[in-house]
Amino acid sequence: MLTCIPNFANVLNNALYFTACSELHGIGNDILPVVSSSASSSRPSHEPEKAQLLSQSGSWCASQETSDESLQLDFGETMMLTGIATQGHHSNNECVSKYRLDYSVDGAAWFTYTQSFGSPGSQKVKLAANTDCSSIFKNKFLYEVNARFLKIVVKEWHNAICLRVQVFGYKSKLSLM
Repeated sequence: MLTCIPNFANVLNNALYFTACSELHGIGNDILPVVSSSASSSRPSHEPEKAQLLSQSGSWCASQETSDESLQLDFGETMMLTGIATQGHHSNNECVSKYRLDYSVDGAAWFTYTQSFGSPGSQKVKLAANTDCSSIFKNKFLYEVNARFLKIVVKEWHNAICLRVQVFGYKSKLSLM
């Protein structure tokens, strides 16, 4: 049974803000497992491994409050990414409110998620995230992203940079390596 309650007053850029959600549905295919994660910086006891959505044991929090702090996820193999859900710190009022996504199939060549896939000069998308730090904010991608690595680059935040995240998609049949 679907238990997510959409708040249609907060629909923005194909994102639908959910005010209550015990199951995650509607973005696409499967919840993707993260093989490893890293970050530009971390506060003690708030390492990247704690960035799991709905976790009650913490979240990833950057040690510095500066734009472009980032959390990088490695799916272990190339996947087709269809969406992302974010949440702030599990008990503090600290969260990311806007971010950019960079992605890569090999960890060396990186691309930025834009408004239109493959269009030269297409504008980079600053994705909306949480307005309150405990609810789940879901973004469905405008197009599927083929990637093994996903980097969430923080642009704006509330009180502190803290994040829990879940990525949605499916195993890619493409191999670009």
